[in-house]
Amino acid sequence: MSKIAVIGGAGYIGSVVSHELRDMGHEVTIFDNFSTGHRRFVKDFDVFEGDIASTEDIHRFFSFYQPEALLHFAAKALVSEGEEKAVSYYRNNTLASMQLFLQAIESGCQRFIFSSTAAVYGIPKSTPIDEGVKLDPVNIYGKTKKSTEDFLFALAEKGLCQVISFRYFNAAGASSRYAVGEDHDPETHLIPNVCNAILQGKNLQIFGNDYQTQDGTCVRDFIHVDDLSRAHCLGLSYLLQDKDAKSQAINLGTTTGYSILEIVSQAKRLFGDFNFEYQDRRAGDPDNLVASNAKAKEILGWVPEHSLESILTSAMAWHKKTTSA
Repeated sequence: MSKIAVIGGAGYIGSVVSHELRDMGHEVTIFDNFSTGHRRFVKDFDVFEGDIASTEDIHRFFSFYQPEALLHFAAKALVSEGEEKAVSYYRNNTLASMQLFLQAIESGCQRFIFSSTAAVYGIPKSTPIDEGVKLDPVNIYGKTKKSTEDFLFALAEKGLCQVISFRYFNAAGASSRYAVGEDHDPETHLIPNVCNAILQGKNLQIFGNDYQTQDGTCVRDFIHVDDLSRAHCLGLSYLLQDKDAKSQAINLGTTTGYSILEIVSQAKRLFGDFNFEYQDRRAGDPDNLVASNAKAKEILGWVPEHSLESILTSAMAWHKKTTSA
């Protein structure tokens, strides 16, 4: 098996992927600055504590570990925060990521999986969205990810690396296998906030009810974190097994969209009643983001296995356990 570097591997998605890669037999090393990641998620891993914005940290990391492949999850990822802190988002998500990938290449590591986002598509004219749609992000977060994708694919065209850029739709749920769920501060994601509203008796905040959707609330494609993790493992195998593997941008979603109110209704059916209230829209939120995953099926043989009910019940079980711990 291979030596794999997981950058941002103490975070929600990165830690689940790290566990699964290790279970496959890979030698996994995690690079994280723990600004948002959790030590408890990776307590039994080999961890290098450092920052991708530090040239000294990344030079020491690659000099010592010399990984054969790299998965990059270390990004600032709050849409509303990105609108307020554009410089910080470009510095971390684009400039520091470029520096990271260049150092990796200079160190002999040329196989990359990049954690991208459906936000690169902006406001789609139709759904489901396929990878051939023109990229036109409307928020800073999406723009920083597009800039990094452009950079990586330019390097790939020159034969300097092989890349899979996974464009996530809405990661959600908890991994029961690895006891990992969403734990952000602040928490801005819908599913954990639904769980918190139920468990803590708080009102759920819904941002906007005047979108161009069937009930006025945003429509999103929610994908279980275990399904995301499996896609990364398949993507890594694709890169490691074929030295001529074509660099790809690949959507990760379910092809099914749910409005915020539909999520609320499903949660009430499963867990009982709770209250919500409307707030103003958040800057940079598109009306409707639903994936076509045909390319993931074709290239990787990947199909999502978890339903919306599975996402909700796994998240609630994890939050209950975490709250009572």
